[in-house]
Amino acid sequence: MFSSIRPFAKVAQAAKAAGLAAVVVLAALSATAGEATFKTKPTATKESGKVVIRFSVSGPTDVAVFVEDAQGKIVRHLVAGVLQGEAPPPAPLKPGLDQAIEWDGKADYGLPAEGGPFKVRVALGLKVAYDRVLSSRPLSFSGTCAMAVGPDGTLYLRHQYSPSVWRHTQILAINRDGSYRRTLLPYASTPDNAEAKGIDAMTIDGRRVPAGRAYERDLFHEIAGPNYSNLSLSPDGKTLYGLAGTAGLLRASTAGGCAEAPLVSKLVAEKNGFGKEPVLFGTGFLAISSDGTRAFVNGLANRYAPAPLSAVYAVPLPARTEHAVFFGDPKQAGNDQTHVGAAPGMLAVDGKGHLFVADTANGRVLVLAEADGKFLGELKTEAPRGLGVDPRHGALYVSSEKGNKVVLRKYATWKDAQPAAEIALERKGWTPNHSLALDASSGPVIVWIAAGGDGQLLRIEDKGASFERTEVSADWRKGQPQECYLSVVVDRKTKEVYTRNGGSGGIWERFNDETGASEVVKLPGNAWSDGGGKGTQITPAPNGRLYGIKWEHSFFQWDRNGKPVAWEERREPTEQELKSYDYDKAASKDPSVSYVPVGMTELPHTLGVRWSDGHLFVLEPTKYGMGGRTFKALHEYLPSGKRVTAPDVPILWKISDGAVGPKFDAAGNIYVA
Repeated sequence: MFSSIRPFAKVAQAAKAAGLAAVVVLAALSATAGEATFKTKPTATKESGKVVIRFSVSGPTDVAVFVEDAQGKIVRHLVAGVLQGEAPPPAPLKPGLDQAIEWDGKADYGLPAEGGPFKVRVALGLKVAYDRVLSSRPLSFSGTCAMAVGPDGTLYLRHQYSPSVWRHTQILAINRDGSYRRTLLPYASTPDNAEAKGIDAMTIDGRRVPAGRAYERDLFHEIAGPNYSNLSLSPDGKTLYGLAGTAGLLRASTAGGCAEAPLVSKLVAEKNGFGKEPVLFGTGFLAISSDGTRAFVNGLANRYAPAPLSAVYAVPLPARTEHAVFFGDPKQAGNDQTHVGAAPGMLAVDGKGHLFVADTANGRVLVLAEADGKFLGELKTEAPRGLGVDPRHGALYVSSEKGNKVVLRKYATWKDAQPAAEIALERKGWTPNHSLALDASSGPVIVWIAAGGDGQLLRIEDKGASFERTEVSADWRKGQPQECYLSVVVDRKTKEVYTRNGGSGGIWERFNDETGASEVVKLPGNAWSDGGGKGTQITPAPNGRLYGIKWEHSFFQWDRNGKPVAWEERREPTEQELKSYDYDKAASKDPSVSYVPVGMTELPHTLGVRWSDGHLFVLEPTKYGMGGRTFKALHEYLPSGKRVTAPDVPILWKISDGAVGPKFDAAGNIYVA
């Protein structure tokens, strides 16, 4: 923790009163030239049943004061802050360079500290530095994915958590080796929110934040788009385009920021095969022209007759305000040099004047002149859907659906009749569709396949005459879905960290920060299939037990290994509550399960423990029969399971659905955001 440690003073105090054992004072200080030093070395004296730590420094500096036990473990964080900074330091620090700080003999959790004799450490010049990642489950993407590859090899991936009740969408940047790089959407919380264009914002304490939205997808302008689609990049890699569900193109910067809303003003005209409300079909695709001035799009349809149209359209960029048929006839599918089958697959350009179209229905890949749509030739192949072209060598990569597999074929050129390499890829999930993105930025060529409905992502490396398959994301239920069921809680006695991370909220991990050891905490009935909205929120408590609540009305007690422990004073539902909730009377016979109606919040089923006395606090709905979507009230329970607060006299009576908390400081104060 410290760059160097010097024992500036060792002062043993007979502080037996108030439970205080002998105290040794240590000062930690980085000795970089120009930094502040101790003008008066730290001392500790017993005064009125407390220990007073005094010191002074030579100039402005960071300072932190800790109390350590005999093994050197921190039992109390007294204070940390900046002396002589722009703002007053946090209490109990006082303005100025001379300080006197009291310790009442208690640990961080509000009870008398154990494990003396104790040491008080005063540290100057501390710096924040990255340490490590505690919990990092395998990358996993949810729902169906849309992808595009930038000129530098970055994979941009949009995924939508469709299996969850709370749907959401993200766009991520993935490295060429399949590792996570960063998140584009939701946009970064930059100091001035410069990238947050198109979003209503307000200022709170000098910081720009998004204003309230009517519903979540309003924030992302229907970025979810068609379920099976792709993304496409401008030639310079700076602008990302995607399809939206209202027959428009959305646009986002790869530097970050919110996507601009789709522009559809002239697409609603009854022309080019459209009715009054055109939509993008479930398998729409797009490709940006080599010069970046047009987007080629297929998969358009009329809302009132949602059969996909048999045409490829051109949309001018960056305007995105009109469209025109580029190839085919939206009213007449065909299999010749001027027509294309209904619901064509992916599109690709090679930078050399060619536009490739996967004509799925007719078992061919069309080769068109990018300038005017003139037919140049075709490649016969089985039901092509996915498509990518290597502009350096001219190789064509084509994928198709076959049973429960995706078949990927490589052709040395589009004029070759036989594939140079082929692989059949088993697909996971509840849908037969897939999408493809090609990375030919450098050697070897990488083919990305998003298959199935569980977020399966495959990295296929071109080995010349064969392919090598790597599964980057297999199953959202086993990995780390990017969704809201997360939590971090700390055992203030053992210093262990618990995190809810993965498996739709059904996986809990426990970490020992000192040893680096980690383990999965297995709780009864908390498998992935019971996660998500019904996943258990837990917290450790001073008595060494784990407590948890789970929607709709279950309140659990376990030992630290997840073994159920019987409640001493179980709460039973009232007659009114029995009528208002679908109460499982069989579960009510389990002595380790008590009754508590769960008020769902932004971090679902939030539960807190006050370490100073071990009392438990739960957010409950304020009205019977309203489920979790109503105002919440904060109620207090004893570790025995008895509710302290009366039903109509909660501690807090009106808390919104976006609440985070309750949290507690060492003094027992309650915090709810």
